[in-house]
Amino acid sequence: MWTADSCRTCRSHGTLDHAALVSDILAPLMTLGIETRCHHEVLDLLALKGNERILDVGCGTGTLARDIARRLTAPGAEVVGLDAATKMLAVASA
Repeated sequence: MWTADSCRTCRSHGTLDHAALVSDILAPLMTLGIETRCHHEVLDLLALKGNERILDVGCGTGTLARDIARRLTAPGAEVVGLDAATKMLAVASA
């Protein structure tokens, strides 16, 4: 399950902090929907069984991590998002 505690960072350089609040709106528009199709392809390639522990490095606002978390059904299964931009993580854990 996706929780605020699932999103951790080791350090922040503020790399994409300026885009955190608009990233989820602009990314699908700027990529003409390719981002959504890529998420579906990643999920297919992962072939999740529902009991995995996943680390999403560079999770940004957590859109892919949330999609993964929806497929994790077993006790102890989790997805952890890691990103250098603390504002992205704040959006991810909201």
